[in-house]
Amino acid sequence: MALKFDGDAKFVRIFKLGVKEYGLQNKRTEFMEGLNQIKFNNDHFMLNQGQAVQSNPIYFENESLRSVAKLKSDFGLLLDNTALKRLNQAIVGEYVG
Repeated sequence: MALKFDGDAKFVRIFKLGVKEYGLQNKRTEFMEGLNQIKFNNDHFMLNQGQAVQSNPIYFENESLRSVAKLKSDFGLLLDNTALKRLNQAIVGEYVG
């Protein structure tokens, strides 16, 4: 499973959480594609803005939420705003926690 996320264990955990908590069993492929896009965006952001994230994690949380929202709009996942925010909190927690 880690190979699908370039060996990144945090996204394996997020994938398992999403499938279990948000009923994405039938949308695994779309969810995995969306998470890979989020991973790319967040990794790139951390590479370029890592210092800013340490001093202002809310900044990173807001940037990450923009990517997470695309799970619904671009990947067709039926997630409400509360689910998107919780998923984003889990993702951000993996980066800064």
